[in-house]
Amino acid sequence: MQLKDHAAIVTGGASGLGAATARRLAARGAKVAVCDLNAKLAESVATEIGGVAVICDVADASSAEAAIVAEFHKFVASGQVYRGSKPVMWSPVERTALADAEVEHERAAVLAERNRLAREVHDVLAHTLGALSIQLEALDAQLDALPEVPRTLSEGVQRTKS
Repeated sequence: MQLKDHAAIVTGGASGLGAATARRLAARGAKVAVCDLNAKLAESVATEIGGVAVICDVADASSAEAAIVAEFHKFVASGQVYRGSKPVMWSPVERTALADAEVEHERAAVLAERNRLAREVHDVLAHTLGALSIQLEALDAQLDALPEVPRTLSEGVQRTKS
């Protein structure tokens, strides 16, 4: 999924899952604000991905909201967010529209692969069973031409005993 023209705010974005999320969002084209209490790491990740660092305590809702709003306004003022953009809130621990879209995209990809494999298995089985049916018909025709050959295992056992 491409995220060009999206703004993403990643809480806890300076390390671990948050940093990985920020990198992935940026790689897909989103403008990313990296929110974290660790200023040095937040700046490092933000610089690496071309985003902005937001230094705030995300555990303190009013501090986090104020910092996020201030950074979002910076995006708008710099022209990185404009009419038609779709700002998206993102947190590795919360369900969001973006997270739901990622999950749905993965489900669709898995479903498409399952369907492809099911069609492939069906085709292989259909061809194999079709060929086996033709071979059995041919063998049956050959056995009809040779009446002395036993048709069943029990006939073969009885002929061997006599």
